[in-house]
Amino acid sequence: SPQPTTTSPPPPPPPLTLQVTFTWSNFQNTIAQLDPKTQTLTPLYTQHFRPTKPQLRFYTTPATTTSSTPETPFATGTINHFSIAGTCTLLNNTNSTPTTIALQPLSRWKTKYNYLSPALGDVPVSWTTSSSIKTWDFVCVNSETQSALARFSVNVWGLKEIGRFVFLEDGGAVSEALRDEVVVTGLTVLYVMAARMNSLGLFFGAFFAKTGRVEGD
Repeated sequence: SPQPTTTSPPPPPPPLTLQVTFTWSNFQNTIAQLDPKTQTLTPLYTQHFRPTKPQLRFYTTPATTTSSTPETPFATGTINHFSIAGTCTLLNNTNSTPTTIALQPLSRWKTKYNYLSPALGDVPVSWTTSSSIKTWDFVCVNSETQSALARFSVNVWGLKEIGRFVFLEDGGAVSEALRDEVVVTGLTVLYVMAARMNSLGLFFGAFFAKTGRVEGD
């Protein structure tokens, strides 16, 4: 008698991966989506540096940039001079009004920050890190479920290829709001920590920092 045929479930889609590349000529980061099959990059955002607050300015990148289709600002990141907390502002949320994300430190001396996620309905989310000689891994975690949402692996010695965001939930099915939020908060936490390692004011600011979980506020 014929044997029953079995079909294997389709393989899960590859995770959404975004590559962050620094351009020295423009002094900016380009965040592009990596195609897992062709390894080609599709630019989604640019992030400019400014000497005054907010120091990080984020723009969406149109498919074709011309004088009539300029980049559109959608978020900012602020690094303080003395406080080790950080602030992000999302400009293109669904309510058409800016949304402020307060990055609250969980520790004075370790890279641990948490905030209330607008993309997840104000669920508390945290950024934590681990490091090796080559990489500095920032992991974004849903604090309620303890599930990892994304990982931002930074090349410690990279002068051009800064690192990659890899989204870890739902097989790559990531909402645009969550994608925007993770990119903005992840890069802001990175540069807050970079400033802390090079600023005497932020070194002393850590002694007086208010730390704690945002869900307890």
